[in-house]
Amino acid sequence: ELEAAGIPLAFHIQGPRGMQLQRLFDPTPGVREAFISLSPLGIGELISQLIFCGVCARHPGFRFIVVETGIGWIPYFLERMDGTFQKHRFWTHSIIEEKPSFYWYRQGHATFIEDRSGMKLRHEAGLDNILWSSDYPHSDSTWPWSREVIEEHFAGVPAEERRKIVSGNAARLYKL
Repeated sequence: ELEAAGIPLAFHIQGPRGMQLQRLFDPTPGVREAFISLSPLGIGELISQLIFCGVCARHPGFRFIVVETGIGWIPYFLERMDGTFQKHRFWTHSIIEEKPSFYWYRQGHATFIEDRSGMKLRHEAGLDNILWSSDYPHSDSTWPWSREVIEEHFAGVPAEERRKIVSGNAARLYKL
């Protein structure tokens, strides 16, 4: 079992439900860009189900990571899930006892490649929950300019926070 072994489960970006990968081959102008732009946002469904369906509550040692999703959307999504829990948990008969953000901060992680908004909101996304990635060798990659991208994105970020996000959080999560 993943929890007992201490192995985090990684989920790659996914488009919104019903959005098919074949859309990348659609010749209609703009369809490919729409698919690529929406891909990171579909992961919210998975995160909300892991949390609201009680997986995280039942398995407090379970860790998950959503990769290539960016991080700027996370503070809003946590606020939205917490509001849903606060306002609707009685009539929905919620099976979780803590606010959803509690489970995210305890168990959830996300990677980003380039995300200026996310860097501004890094504290709300969770300094211990976010990881920078280069995505080499894909077209989203920052390679061969990864160091320059890090310098730009982390300008003004304290050295300890930068260390956590660029390497420390990954080392802790994967026990390296």
